[in-house]
Amino acid sequence: MIAYIKNRADAYVMLRFSLWNLNEILRHVDRTDKLSRMKYPNSYLRLPLLKFEMLTMRAVAPEPYEENIDTIMHTVIRKVHKLMSAYKEEVPADALKQFVNNYQDIFLENMEIEDIGDSAEVQEHDDDEEDMLQESKPLHNVLNRKQIKAQSAKLVEELSKKED
Repeated sequence: MIAYIKNRADAYVMLRFSLWNLNEILRHVDRTDKLSRMKYPNSYLRLPLLKFEMLTMRAVAPEPYEENIDTIMHTVIRKVHKLMSAYKEEVPADALKQFVNNYQDIFLENMEIEDIGDSAEVQEHDDDEEDMLQESKPLHNVLNRKQIKAQSAKLVEELSKKED
């Protein structure tokens, strides 16, 4: 039984840390905004150009971590549900399905590119494919391979002519 507990201890700790992290990320979901008004000692300090509240620094102690996993799990589930329901209300159902399909297509294309990049067959590119990749660069002033080869060939020819 002790060996079983020791084997599961790392997973339990990682679960607790990930739930704390999710709870911290969702800290401001379903929380009312706190408006703090500064009380000025006289009316001159309330002028619009004098914003003295920007100069005051406030430090607040961090909230204590909840240790009960059940309460953390329930708050995270409630906050994620509230967050997702807020987004579902704003986006129509047809558009939501289209967004999901687009995301899945893009994700699968990226996964295929990564899988292809790992294989040894694709590492042998043709010059035409490399040129197309180079031409699609956003920086047009950066030279591609052919231009660099041409400039280096010219430089070598000029240096060889000077030596002769």
